[in-house]
Amino acid sequence: MKKATHVPRILIVGAQHGDERLGPRLNRFLKRDTSGRYATVEYMCGNPRAFRQNVRFTETDLNRSYTADPPRTYEEKRAKEILRVIEQGGYDYVLDVHTSRPAVGRFFIATHIGGSVAHIIAASDFERVAIMPPDIAGCSLIGRVPQAIAIEYDRRISRSKQTLKELVSLLDNLLVSTPNRPRPREIFYVDGTIPLDSGIANDAKNFERCNQGFYPVIFTPRNGSYRAHHGFRAGRKETRVL
Repeated sequence: MKKATHVPRILIVGAQHGDERLGPRLNRFLKRDTSGRYATVEYMCGNPRAFRQNVRFTETDLNRSYTADPPRTYEEKRAKEILRVIEQGGYDYVLDVHTSRPAVGRFFIATHIGGSVAHIIAASDFERVAIMPPDIAGCSLIGRVPQAIAIEYDRRISRSKQTLKELVSLLDNLLVSTPNRPRPREIFYVDGTIPLDSGIANDAKNFERCNQGFYPVIFTPRNGSYRAHHGFRAGRKETRVL
């Protein structure tokens, strides 16, 4: 008897930050599909209250709330619920969908390159991956769930049909366990944040070595989502075929 093929279970977490609308947009597309090929793909709105109010968060940043014990704020309690759903759901992959105001193009954020994360990268056309250290990512979703990866898109391009096409293609490849042909990927190893008084030039560009000798990641010179720093710094970059 032929052994049944395992069809991966995938959870998409959207709107962890309530003003980021790409995850909900992807969910609307999947709900309209009648082919049945996404039967093992589920969607969860990360922060329903912030989503309804179209704000980043209501009490505390949800993606910094996963280690609160005991949870007190709305987002801390929501983080605990998300972890419960993931633990009980037996998901092979968790895709945490985000958008950014600064010009970042598209890239993955992960805590490691291995296991399920490596499969997600291989199934994508993404060229860049930022690896976050435990002291930064430990309180986030990807810091608590080893099979999770964050997907980050520049908000301006996140509204395009091409972006939706790329995400659907990623899902299709994961569901049939079909990686793309291995290709070079730029891996940026984040080792800290960019202090407000760092002296970095305002015209520094994400993923390009700046005047301070590091690579900015989600760099916002002013009026960004971060208040205590300008974004993240990667001290090392390497190219790997994945």
